[in-house]
Amino acid sequence: WRFISNYNLPTKARKNVQHHYDIGEDLYDIFLDKKHRQYSCAYFKTSQDTLEQAQQNKLDHIIRKLSIKPGNKVLDIGCGWGGLALHMVEKYGCSVHGITLSEQQLDFAQNNMLEKGLDSKLKYSATDYRDVEEKYDRIVSIGMFEHVGFKSYDSFFGKVYGCLKE
Repeated sequence: WRFISNYNLPTKARKNVQHHYDIGEDLYDIFLDKKHRQYSCAYFKTSQDTLEQAQQNKLDHIIRKLSIKPGNKVLDIGCGWGGLALHMVEKYGCSVHGITLSEQQLDFAQNNMLEKGLDSKLKYSATDYRDVEEKYDRIVSIGMFEHVGFKSYDSFFGKVYGCLKE
């Protein structure tokens, strides 16, 4: 039974994400940075960096590693509250599609996007990565991989590879 139950099928994935993230905003307000609501791996360059600065450092570091250029089309798998996608559009002039299975994260990201008037270059949707059909110049996924499950690594990376432009 454990062998079968360890597969992260789409219905189970959505249920797991909602169980983890759709529990109300109060908990996340306590420990996430206020600007981008980043969840994973802040990057403290100095001991004086605030959490907000460390999360900003992380976003810039990731974007540099992706070699994001204006006009790039980027997929953000497991975009969470949308901070990385929003930052890429605002500061680097690319277009981004952020996907999440969490309804609360999606609502937060969409509201933030609309408030900033970025809906022409930024799109968020409640989409499972397995359902993505478009091609992208870059694909990023931060802090989502643990939800994929060991048995699905090959199919995850196969899907990512299939969504990258030549």
